[in-house]
Amino acid sequence: MLAVDGEKIGYLDNITTISDVVSDLTADIYASTGIVYRFDGVLSYEINRTPGHVKYISDEDLYKKLLDRSSTSFVKAYALYVDGRFVAACENKNDIPAVIERLEREETERVGSASIESVDLCGDIIVTECISLAYDIKTREQLYGILKSMIVTIDMVNILGKISGKIESELSERSEHRNPDEVSVKTMSDQKTAPENITVYAKDIIATEAIMKGQERTEIIHGCPASEELINHSVDYGIPRVYMAAGQQEEADAAGDMGMDMGISLSYKYVLYESVKEPAKHKTIYRYNKFLFNDTQITIEEGADGLNLTTYRLEYIANKLISRQILSHQNLELPVDRVIIAGTRRYPEAGVTESDYVWPLTLIEEPVITSDYEECRPEYDGDLFHFGIDIQVDRGTEIYASNGGTVSYVYQTNSYGIMVIIDHDGGIQTCYAHLSEALVEIGDHINQGQVIALSGNTGVSTAPHLHFEVRAETLPQDPFDYLHEKPWSERY
Repeated sequence: MLAVDGEKIGYLDNITTISDVVSDLTADIYASTGIVYRFDGVLSYEINRTPGHVKYISDEDLYKKLLDRSSTSFVKAYALYVDGRFVAACENKNDIPAVIERLEREETERVGSASIESVDLCGDIIVTECISLAYDIKTREQLYGILKSMIVTIDMVNILGKISGKIESELSERSEHRNPDEVSVKTMSDQKTAPENITVYAKDIIATEAIMKGQERTEIIHGCPASEELINHSVDYGIPRVYMAAGQQEEADAAGDMGMDMGISLSYKYVLYESVKEPAKHKTIYRYNKFLFNDTQITIEEGADGLNLTTYRLEYIANKLISRQILSHQNLELPVDRVIIAGTRRYPEAGVTESDYVWPLTLIEEPVITSDYEECRPEYDGDLFHFGIDIQVDRGTEIYASNGGTVSYVYQTNSYGIMVIIDHDGGIQTCYAHLSEALVEIGDHINQGQVIALSGNTGVSTAPHLHFEVRAETLPQDPFDYLHEKPWSERY
């Protein structure tokens, strides 16, 4: 039976338990407070015979009883470390997460923007179990003052004002809520959860025979790397308090200014949304036509950009943007693609007559024939018939040689207006009339598809068009007997 100061506290199954627990208690107090503590109570024991089963006192219960009976007011507490440096201790394990949540809530309300999803206190925050002097314990309000003094505040309202776009829909509530029994350890790149209780005994870390003998060990003192020398948190880490040998406090700390005095700072991490109207770029699509020459490109659809509403998820640490991720896309206006018809036909050699004749215009749609071959038009032709075909076309349209050959005629007449005639092999001629301008001269060797003139409305003409004739030995022929290709029939 073990007694402390004459009071029986329980049975022990091993007498060495007493010295082990006293050693643990002494070492823990020294590691937590820097105080060299000697248990000053009177421990006594007697050996008894006990009938049947006896409930022995555990090491943990004995540890607590000896702590309660120490002459100096020590208490079990929870130590707060920021960036590896001791800040304060509190008796209630829920005080620290409660204070952090209060600070985050107040900052969210201060910013007051619907774009904000969350505000989190950002820093390496660790909470461990420890032993502390009773008069060094901080209240929840004191902890609030200490942490608030460490926070570097920024004009987030101004930053939000510079973000373009507005949120189109109401943000959903935060999906994760902190458990009051846990403390989140937040860094810029990660979020981890510190253990609810980290009980660290000094005998496991320092001042042990194993370490004194130089054995390699890697341990943690309240979340900080252990070293071979004892770390006195009350002095080396800048807490403004000095203890006398008896453990009395000589100078009290000022809770509101403690964080800044230690040079420790915290920042908020802001998670918010930004909606931006952005152009949806249109594409250029080429469609190829084997009947058109390879230097021919015709735009049949100009194309236009559309409009997207893009929502981004932003993360700021203080006033620095550290992440910008696309959350969603919404098409407000679809883009219209630009469509170009591109020819693939190669030009033949100049002056050479090919077996096939081609249309004298770039045609991607079936041409409008306003007057057909052999059509009777007494008001224009009298007793004669129409010698060619009239193709409706705008003034200034490029006119191409239907086949390769030599220019034999460039002149202007009363009826035909400006006219060009090209001689081809086999006694065939092609005639191009009512032009606004001829671009070739007599004697020029022309290749098939070459631009020879611009369409017009000269001579006897009621509207801009191209009069096209095919002659064999000077006699008019039906042009459709020579124009076998139908480029407008090509599917795009």
